Amino acid sequence: MAEIKIADIGRSLVAIKDIEEDEELFSEEPFVSCQFSWNVACKYSACDFCMKPLETAEENVKRLTGNPDYTLPHPEYSNTDKNLHTYCPDCRIRYCSRLCFDKAYDSYHKVLCLRSSILDPDNPLVILNESWKQMHYPPETATVMLIARILAILKQHPSKAEIRSTLKIFCQKTVEEEAALAHKLLGDKFADQLSTLNNLFCVAFPDPELQEFLQPDAFRSLLALIGRNAQGIGTSPFYQWRTAIEESDLPEKEKKQLDKTIDQIYEDIDQVSGTFLNTEGSGLYLKQSAANHSCIPSARVTFPQNNHVLSLVASRAIKKGEEIFISYLDECELSRSKTSRQQALRENYLFNCNCERCEFGDSGESSSDSGDDDEEMSD
Repeated sequence: MAEIKIADIGRSLVAIKDIEEDEELFSEEPFVSCQFSWNVACKYSACDFCMKPLETAEENVKRLTGNPDYTLPHPEYSNTDKNLHTYCPDCRIRYCSRLCFDKAYDSYHKVLCLRSSILDPDNPLVILNESWKQMHYPPETATVMLIARILAILKQHPSKAEIRSTLKIFCQKTVEEEAALAHKLLGDKFADQLSTLNNLFCVAFPDPELQEFLQPDAFRSLLALIGRNAQGIGTSPFYQWRTAIEESDLPEKEKKQLDKTIDQIYEDIDQVSGTFLNTEGSGLYLKQSAANHSCIPSARVTFPQNNHVLSLVASRAIKKGEEIFISYLDECELSRSKTSRQQALRENYLFNCNCERCEFGDSGESSSDSGDDDEEMSD
């Protein structure tokens, strides 16, 4: 459905045939993915490889509402199969299936396994993760444990040249841009935190074969890589259950009653957990990362399998040969005015958007973006 084009200005995704609205362009597993550190600490239980939730929908609702007596109707629409769950025999990290455990172990877990279910506070990997959590509080946008998995993949993979080649696809920024992206990821204490993280990684990964990736400039490049390319991932057993209910052949009258139940559940969750509903993490996707941004995107990222497998779906009809655009902004940011959108894109992705919407404005939106923008910018 789509192919990657490479030009002087960078990569892009182009349709190789006419695509209809809501048609899937492609699905893709990530090169690497990882659940966010605080998300794990807050008991969002998920497969350590694919991030598929390990809770049933009812267990998820009980935890998020703080009500252990909550009973969810039609539990048969929750697709969590606990009979398939397994764990690493050494560290007891959990997986949704033996297949996921095998993939993780063969890819990176052999290096990262802590060899015990009891966390050792002196273990360099534990220190690294805890230090990152103190630098990056929720709402989370990244985790340096993604870099830990990249380094472990480099150590375990039989062809380091192949992994280097893959990483180069993601690294297309100048030194100044990399510094700015790393600065954005780490915040005001950028210089000290960059040095601290670099040193912690050197202790956690003392292997001579990995030291070239832990030199200050190379490490900054890895940070910039995840800051620029990591795609957010969200999974939820309750959302999966809700979607299954909507797509079921239950009587319409019952569905309407269930809609009221679902609305009440969301209200109850909001009182306890706020907007933190999902298992959250991020991943690096080779094909999806080639898609450029537009404030009027022609495609959207979804996770229909409720794990880290990404699906790119057309938001409108797309003609053969047309470039495919996604939005780097979330729905809330995308609904804001040009000034706010441009500010978010400059701060997080280091470019000014010149899409049709930014050039000519929405109907009813002035190109100067005055009024509400001034109030937003002054907050």
